[in-house]
Amino acid sequence: MNTLFPNHPAFVHFPLALLAAALLCELLALVTRRTHFTDAARVMLYLGTLGALVAVGTGLWGEPLTEGKPDSIERLSEAHKNLSLVVGGLAVLLSAWRMFIPRSLAGWRHGVFVLALAGTVGLVLFSAHLGGQLVYDHGVGITIGKRTFGSKGLPAESLQPQREEEERGEGDRDRERRDGDSR
Repeated sequence: MNTLFPNHPAFVHFPLALLAAALLCELLALVTRRTHFTDAARVMLYLGTLGALVAVGTGLWGEPLTEGKPDSIERLSEAHKNLSLVVGGLAVLLSAWRMFIPRSLAGWRHGVFVLALAGTVGLVLFSAHLGGQLVYDHGVGITIGKRTFGSKGLPAESLQPQREEEERGEGDRDRERRDGDSR
């Protein structure tokens, strides 16, 4: 299991940014008919595809983090995984299509390609939304009191007094005021 570092979050941003930028460049190429936008889109598509494959691979590697969690989290994780596999496959297909079609797409084929790329970008954004729900709503992959690279971190008991104060609504300023008044 992945215990050395949280590698999946380090890679998920590449396909998001690069595939969206490839779509933007393809749209600019459609509007302006300038080939340098097509060239830029091609490079971003290839790099975004590579990023998608790495993100999917690291996600599969970190999948055991969801084992033993409630069914709702496992279902959300499964949907995120399946959608990410589809995105990775579509990105590979689009990259292959781009390699074997003329540099300057003409007519309807370019439009179809851009629509397929737009659909892929929409799916990667939705997959990212599901992944964000896993982390921010359900805490998957988050550890309290542990550092990366496998250190022991703080024992949970050492966080208890702070938690009790937070539950009472007491923050740092309240403690400072209270402690300052007692001096």
